[in-house]
Amino acid sequence: AKLTEQTVRAAFGIRATVLDLELTIWNQLSRSFAEYLDQLSKGVPSEPYFVQPREEYETTGRLDKKLVDVLSSQSGPQRSANKNITVLTASAGVGKTTLARHVVRDLVRHSSVSHVIPVYVEASHWDKFNLDSDLELWDIIRNSIDQFGGGGLSRELFNYGLKQGYLVFVFDGFDELCSPKHGQLAPVDVLKSLSDIASESDARILITTRALFWENEIPAGAVPSNVEIIRLAPFNKQQAH
Repeated sequence: AKLTEQTVRAAFGIRATVLDLELTIWNQLSRSFAEYLDQLSKGVPSEPYFVQPREEYETTGRLDKKLVDVLSSQSGPQRSANKNITVLTASAGVGKTTLARHVVRDLVRHSSVSHVIPVYVEASHWDKFNLDSDLELWDIIRNSIDQFGGGGLSRELFNYGLKQGYLVFVFDGFDELCSPKHGQLAPVDVLKSLSDIASESDARILITTRALFWENEIPAGAVPSNVEIIRLAPFNKQQAH
């Protein structure tokens, strides 16, 4: 029989103290990220005239809700088989960053229920790095957390949260990360590093990038099997207005 709180109390009595180790760890993780999430909810800009971006060739459904479901679902139909990295490609000005921020704020609002903590890494966070070797995810994440005043997070707790799927990542500006000013790290190598991280854990990752950059730098044959690509459709006249 499955060991549950009910079975333990049935065996040892209703006064027995039952500690859920996983819940205890989640509570510690959420406390460590409490300040960060609070500052994230206040510090990530909100677009007052948000226009719902459309997925190319898709006429129904809300893309923002789809992305939130994919990132926050531990398993089930919302997650495509083995597709734990979602890449949003679009031309400039279609709303990649606005959508990413909208998704992050939604994930923050539901974090206590979904047991998922969004880690937001935007293009401006790359500026301190000169990446000319293997991707140091911890350094990048640590820097991004510091941008919003987070503190008290140990690397061990971070690694555990990563492995268990408590952490999801939103990387806004993949093309910025791979620009020449940040070193000679090839885009395909950065993508491969993120793919390996996602494959070795239950981490889910959302990446935004300019479509032209993606098409020029990432050959179709080099896209890892755990990557799903979503192309945003341009704004129609009504949306642009």
